[in-house]
Amino acid sequence: MTVTDDQRFRLHESLNRTLGEEVAATLMQYLPPTGWSELATRTDVERAVTFSEKALRLDLDATAHRLDAKIDSVFHDLDTKIAAVHHGLGARIDALGAEIARRPTFLQMVMLDVGLVGLVLAAVRLG
Repeated sequence: MTVTDDQRFRLHESLNRTLGEEVAATLMQYLPPTGWSELATRTDVERAVTFSEKALRLDLDATAHRLDAKIDSVFHDLDTKIAAVHHGLGARIDALGAEIARRPTFLQMVMLDVGLVGLVLAAVRLG
């Protein structure tokens, strides 16, 4: 049964007349503002807290699992991209090495020029 404000007021007035204002006020402070069925017991609160803690733990565990999976995915993508860049750079380095091996070096060109000049000088002296 829910007590109305009017009923609470009449009770307070009756207590004032019977017990005096100070005792009536003290007694009224001990009455719940709503019905007794609206009050939670210590056990009710402990159950609610335990339930909330378990729900929070499950939510945190699920979030941590999703975060771990996302991090693993990012690292996998990063590894794949690094491997592709490494492969591409390796191929370009190999191509540049082959190009350098095919072209005569500056020193080879100078030696060839010196050899040709020597042949020309020898031909001029002989001739």
